Amino acid sequence: MACGNKSIDVPHKREVPSGLRVGYAVRVQLYVQEDACSFHINLNADPCGETIALHFNPRQSEQTVVLNTKDGCWKEPETVPGCFQFQPGQYFEIVFIASDGCFDIYVNGSFYTSYKYRIAVEKVRYLEINGGIILLSVEINEPLQKDFTKKLPCNLRPGDIIRVKGFFYQSAKGFLINLLLGNCSKDIALAFNPRRDENTVVLNSQKNGCWGKEERLPLPCQLKQKTFFEVEISFTTCNVFKIYINGQWFANFTARGDVTDISSVQVKEDAYFYDVNLLTKVDKPFVDTLPLTIGSWVSVNGVVEKCASRFEINLQAGDSPNYGCDIVFHFNPRFTEGCTYRNSVLCGSWGVEEHSEPGFPFKKEERFEIIFLVLCGGYKVFVNGKYYLDYVHRVDPCRVNHVMLTGDADFFKP
Repeated sequence: MACGNKSIDVPHKREVPSGLRVGYAVRVQLYVQEDACSFHINLNADPCGETIALHFNPRQSEQTVVLNTKDGCWKEPETVPGCFQFQPGQYFEIVFIASDGCFDIYVNGSFYTSYKYRIAVEKVRYLEINGGIILLSVEINEPLQKDFTKKLPCNLRPGDIIRVKGFFYQSAKGFLINLLLGNCSKDIALAFNPRRDENTVVLNSQKNGCWGKEERLPLPCQLKQKTFFEVEISFTTCNVFKIYINGQWFANFTARGDVTDISSVQVKEDAYFYDVNLLTKVDKPFVDTLPLTIGSWVSVNGVVEKCASRFEINLQAGDSPNYGCDIVFHFNPRFTEGCTYRNSVLCGSWGVEEHSEPGFPFKKEERFEIIFLVLCGGYKVFVNGKYYLDYVHRVDPCRVNHVMLTGDADFFKP
């Protein structure tokens, strides 16, 4: 499914009423404008910005990132060594984790840097963002209880995905994600158990309180260090669980017996968990309302089918599932050709196809997230957090009122 969102006005200020605590996560999605000189994200102790626990300041004009603290006056600044990432025209997801003794900062899913507390994290009460960006979303995530169970809104069906987001902190030895059957915690269809102290991941199942035979795999590099993680588990028509870590396939686990009664997800032990969610697969062709304006952005999540030839995403002026309306932006990855065709349809007539590109980012049986950002001159398209291509407006994007998804990929409704 596609989620359409309006950008957030900048400057942006937000109160954190209860203050930050160790384990909290602040997640910011943004686009750096082409003419940006700098932007900043401040975690403040007061509404006026006189006391700033963390000043995170990428400076495009200087090709550097400055970190600092203000307590009446600015303290000694720190800079982040290495190649400057925050180039104009790029999309970024930045996550700030309040860890023991420092903020851990992640950019597009990878560890970026740490910043030791100079002001107690509990004093942070405000978030302030400004500069040369388009601000897409802001989240402040409080960790769930250490032993947390979420009942699913419906039983897991083939093609659905269970998604768990969290942070595997430095001193942690391991954590558990259990898919529970029915109303009994002694029946577990799949136990996913990374164990850092053993450098392994254990997969297993439990029936009537008795564990089955363990399946052990090497601990992936994504979980060897402290890390912000996203684990996704899908159930296939072949009775197999497919496990992804941070968008990358990790392992398969063949279901043992009837698992159609999966009703809950349990997370526990050494991690901060922020979200447990069920992504349900939609029927195709899928059409949904999707009004757009300049500054809006659209996110599409999916999995490419094993024998995929092509799939299609249409931003269109109408609710037709079969090309019976004007199509403002036709986005059509083709696996046989290794490129994505782009076009528009007006009054039943196709325009000139575009298919040149720097590289094809889609792979069969792999997860993807596509972001369409609507700018004045056209669309910016990002795949899995990386810039992919541009599509210059041929039709006023404000005519878009629906999205249509079809073809050889599974799409999901959050």
